[in-house]
Amino acid sequence: MVRYRLYIEGGGQADPLPEQTNRAAMVDSNAEAFRMGWRIFFDKAGVNGKILDIGVGGGQGEAFNLFSKQLASYAERAEAEPKPLLLVDSEEPVLAGHTVWQHLQTRVHNKFQQPTDADDESAYMMVQAMETWFMADQSALQDFFGSAFDLLIFQNLPPLECIPKDDALKILQQATQPCNRHYTKRKRRSSDLLARIDPDTVATACPHAKDLLDYLRSL
Repeated sequence: MVRYRLYIEGGGQADPLPEQTNRAAMVDSNAEAFRMGWRIFFDKAGVNGKILDIGVGGGQGEAFNLFSKQLASYAERAEAEPKPLLLVDSEEPVLAGHTVWQHLQTRVHNKFQQPTDADDESAYMMVQAMETWFMADQSALQDFFGSAFDLLIFQNLPPLECIPKDDALKILQQATQPCNRHYTKRKRRSSDLLARIDPDTVATACPHAKDLLDYLRSL
Protein backbone atom coordinates (compact mmCIF):
# COMPACT_ATOMS: atom_id res chain seq x y z
CA MET A 1 0.00 0.00 0.00
CA VAL A 2 1.30 3.46 -0.94
CA ARG A 3 1.97 5.36 2.29
CA TYR A 4 3.57 8.55 0.97
CA ARG A 5 3.18 10.78 -2.09
CA LEU A 6 5.99 13.15 -3.00
CA TYR A 7 4.74 16.21 -4.93
CA ILE A 8 7.62 17.43 -7.08
CA GLU A 9 7.88 20.77 -8.84
CA GLY A 10 7.93 20.44 -12.63
CA GLY A 11 6.72 17.90 -15.14
CA GLY A 12 4.15 19.88 -17.11
CA GLN A 13 0.52 19.37 -16.18
CA ALA A 14 0.11 18.95 -12.44
CA ASP A 15 -1.78 15.99 -11.04
CA PRO A 16 -5.47 16.75 -10.48
CA LEU A 17 -6.93 17.26 -7.05
CA PRO A 18 -9.62 14.72 -6.10
CA GLU A 19 -12.40 17.23 -6.84
CA GLN A 20 -11.07 17.88 -10.36
CA THR A 21 -12.68 14.83 -11.89
CA ASN A 22 -12.81 16.46 -15.32
CA ARG A 23 -9.00 16.34 -15.44
CA ALA A 24 -8.60 12.83 -14.12
CA ALA A 25 -8.92 11.24 -17.55
CA MET A 26 -6.39 13.53 -19.23
CA VAL A 27 -2.96 12.09 -20.00
CA ASP A 28 0.08 14.38 -20.26
CA SER A 29 2.97 12.46 -21.82
CA ASN A 30 5.51 14.95 -20.45
CA ALA A 31 4.14 14.48 -16.94
CA GLU A 32 4.27 10.71 -17.28
CA ALA A 33 7.88 10.86 -18.54
CA PHE A 34 8.73 13.11 -15.59
CA ARG A 35 7.13 10.68 -13.17
CA MET A 36 9.02 7.77 -14.73
CA GLY A 37 12.35 9.63 -14.56
CA TRP A 38 11.90 10.22 -10.86
CA ARG A 39 10.76 6.64 -10.31
CA ILE A 40 13.95 5.31 -11.89
CA PHE A 41 16.07 7.77 -9.88
CA PHE A 42 14.49 6.69 -6.60
CA ASP A 43 14.63 3.00 -7.52
CA LYS A 44 18.39 3.34 -8.03
CA ALA A 45 18.59 5.10 -4.67
CA GLY A 46 17.02 2.10 -2.95
CA VAL A 47 13.78 3.89 -2.07
CA ASN A 48 10.89 1.48 -1.57
CA GLY A 49 8.62 2.12 -4.55
CA LYS A 50 5.77 0.18 -2.99
CA ILE A 51 5.22 2.83 -0.35
CA LEU A 52 6.21 6.01 -2.26
CA ASP A 53 4.15 7.50 -5.10
CA ILE A 54 5.38 10.33 -7.35
CA GLY A 55 3.08 13.33 -7.66
CA VAL A 56 3.65 15.68 -10.61
CA GLY A 57 3.46 19.18 -9.16
CA GLY A 58 3.62 21.39 -12.25
CA GLY A 59 4.57 24.94 -11.32
CA GLN A 60 6.00 25.60 -7.89
CA GLY A 61 2.81 27.25 -6.69
CA GLU A 62 0.76 24.34 -8.01
CA ALA A 63 3.01 21.83 -6.26
CA PHE A 64 2.67 23.66 -2.94
CA ASN A 65 -1.10 23.94 -3.38
CA LEU A 66 -1.43 20.22 -4.10
CA PHE A 67 0.74 19.38 -1.11
CA SER A 68 -1.15 21.70 1.23
CA LYS A 69 -4.62 20.48 0.24
CA GLN A 70 -3.62 16.85 0.41
CA LEU A 71 -1.98 17.42 3.80
CA ALA A 72 -5.22 18.88 5.17
CA SER A 73 -7.16 15.94 3.73
CA TYR A 74 -4.65 13.49 5.18
CA ALA A 75 -5.08 14.99 8.65
CA GLU A 76 -8.88 14.98 8.42
CA ARG A 77 -9.11 11.39 7.19
CA ALA A 78 -6.95 9.98 9.96
CA GLU A 79 -4.18 8.77 7.63
CA ALA A 80 -6.54 6.88 5.32
CA GLU A 81 -4.58 8.11 2.28
CA PRO A 82 -0.89 8.65 1.46
CA LYS A 83 0.93 11.26 3.49
CA PRO A 84 2.00 14.11 1.17
CA LEU A 85 5.59 15.35 0.94
CA LEU A 86 6.94 18.31 -1.04
CA LEU A 87 10.04 18.79 -3.21
CA VAL A 88 10.66 22.19 -4.83
CA ASP A 89 13.56 24.36 -6.01
CA SER A 90 15.05 26.57 -3.31
CA GLU A 91 15.57 29.21 -6.07
CA GLU A 92 17.98 31.06 -3.77
CA PRO A 93 20.94 30.21 -1.52
CA VAL A 94 19.95 28.62 1.79
CA LEU A 95 21.32 30.39 4.83
CA ALA A 96 23.38 28.27 7.19
CA GLY A 97 21.22 26.71 9.87
CA HIS A 98 17.94 27.45 8.11
CA THR A 99 15.41 24.65 7.88
CA VAL A 100 13.47 24.06 4.66
CA TRP A 101 10.41 25.85 6.01
CA GLN A 102 12.45 28.78 7.30
CA HIS A 103 13.90 29.17 3.82
CA LEU A 104 10.57 28.86 2.01
CA GLN A 105 9.01 31.44 4.32
CA THR A 106 11.78 34.02 3.89
CA ARG A 107 12.55 33.88 0.16
CA VAL A 108 12.38 37.08 -1.85
CA HIS A 109 9.89 35.49 -4.25
CA ASN A 110 7.40 32.61 -3.93
CA LYS A 111 7.14 32.67 -0.16
CA PHE A 112 5.34 29.63 1.25
CA GLN A 113 4.02 29.58 4.80
CA GLN A 114 4.35 26.28 6.62
CA PRO A 115 0.92 24.59 6.83
CA THR A 116 -0.33 23.81 10.32
CA ASP A 117 -0.02 20.05 9.82
CA ALA A 118 3.42 20.16 8.15
CA ASP A 119 6.57 19.19 10.04
CA ASP A 120 10.29 19.33 9.29
CA GLU A 121 10.11 16.00 7.46
CA SER A 122 7.32 17.16 5.12
CA ALA A 123 9.30 19.40 2.74
CA TYR A 124 12.60 19.15 0.83
CA MET A 125 14.46 21.28 -1.69
CA MET A 126 16.59 21.01 -4.79
CA VAL A 127 19.24 23.62 -3.98
CA GLN A 128 19.13 25.68 -5.92
CA ALA A 129 17.38 23.84 -8.76
CA MET A 130 17.15 20.48 -10.52
CA GLU A 131 20.05 21.52 -12.76
CA THR A 132 22.27 21.47 -9.67
CA TRP A 133 21.61 17.75 -9.28
CA PHE A 134 22.45 17.13 -12.93
CA MET A 135 25.74 19.01 -12.57
CA ALA A 136 26.72 16.68 -9.73
CA ASP A 137 27.05 13.69 -12.05
CA GLN A 138 29.28 14.88 -14.86
CA SER A 139 29.97 11.32 -16.00
CA ALA A 140 26.26 10.76 -16.65
CA LEU A 141 26.05 14.08 -18.47
CA GLN A 142 28.92 13.15 -20.77
CA ASP A 143 27.40 9.73 -21.45
CA PHE A 144 24.12 11.37 -22.37
CA PHE A 145 25.35 14.32 -24.43
CA GLY A 146 28.39 12.63 -25.98
CA SER A 147 32.15 13.06 -26.12
CA ALA A 148 31.84 16.71 -27.20
CA PHE A 149 30.38 17.60 -23.80
CA ASP A 150 32.68 20.28 -22.34
CA LEU A 151 33.87 19.08 -18.94
CA LEU A 152 36.34 21.98 -18.62
CA ILE A 153 33.45 24.30 -17.72
CA PHE A 154 33.03 22.37 -14.48
CA GLN A 155 36.55 23.01 -13.25
CA ASN A 156 37.01 25.29 -10.23
CA LEU A 157 33.30 25.69 -9.54
CA PRO A 158 32.17 26.59 -6.02
CA PRO A 159 30.11 24.03 -4.04
CA LEU A 160 27.18 23.22 -6.30
CA GLU A 161 24.46 24.37 -3.91
CA CYS A 162 26.10 27.83 -3.89
CA ILE A 163 25.68 28.27 -7.65
CA PRO A 164 22.69 30.50 -8.51
CA LYS A 165 19.82 28.79 -10.29
CA ASP A 166 20.20 30.81 -13.50
CA ASP A 167 23.97 30.23 -13.57
CA ALA A 168 23.49 26.45 -13.25
CA LEU A 169 21.24 26.50 -16.30
CA LYS A 170 23.78 28.58 -18.26
CA ILE A 171 26.63 26.23 -17.32
CA LEU A 172 24.74 23.22 -18.67
CA GLN A 173 23.79 25.09 -21.83
CA GLN A 174 27.40 26.14 -22.41
CA ALA A 175 28.75 22.66 -21.73
CA THR A 176 26.39 21.16 -24.30
CA GLN A 177 26.88 23.86 -26.93
CA PRO A 178 29.41 21.72 -28.89
CA CYS A 179 27.12 18.67 -28.71
CA ASN A 180 24.60 17.38 -31.22
CA ARG A 181 21.86 17.86 -28.63
CA HIS A 182 21.80 20.68 -26.12
CA TYR A 183 20.54 21.03 -22.59
CA THR A 184 17.07 22.54 -22.44
CA LYS A 185 14.15 22.37 -20.08
CA ARG A 186 12.06 21.23 -23.02
CA LYS A 187 11.97 17.96 -24.96
CA ARG A 188 11.94 15.89 -21.75
CA ARG A 189 15.63 16.49 -21.09
CA SER A 190 15.02 16.62 -17.33
CA SER A 191 13.17 13.30 -17.33
CA ASP A 192 15.86 11.62 -19.44
CA LEU A 193 18.67 12.88 -17.22
CA LEU A 194 16.89 11.95 -14.00
CA ALA A 195 16.85 8.35 -15.17
CA ARG A 196 20.62 8.45 -15.76
CA ILE A 197 22.22 10.35 -12.88
CA ASP A 198 23.52 8.43 -9.86
CA PRO A 199 21.68 9.26 -6.62
CA ASP A 200 24.71 8.68 -4.40
CA THR A 201 26.85 10.99 -6.55
CA VAL A 202 24.17 13.65 -6.27
CA ALA A 203 23.86 13.17 -2.51
CA THR A 204 27.63 13.56 -2.05
CA ALA A 205 27.67 16.91 -3.86
CA CYS A 206 24.29 18.24 -2.69
CA PRO A 207 23.57 18.02 1.06
CA HIS A 208 19.88 18.81 0.63
CA ALA A 209 19.54 15.93 -1.82
CA LYS A 210 21.13 13.68 0.81
CA ASP A 211 18.55 14.86 3.36
CA LEU A 212 15.73 13.78 1.04
CA LEU A 213 17.26 10.43 0.13
CA ASP A 214 18.13 9.60 3.74
CA TYR A 215 14.53 10.23 4.76
CA LEU A 216 12.98 8.28 1.89
CA ARG A 217 15.31 5.34 2.46
CA SER A 218 14.19 5.22 6.07
CA LEU A 219 10.48 4.82 5.23
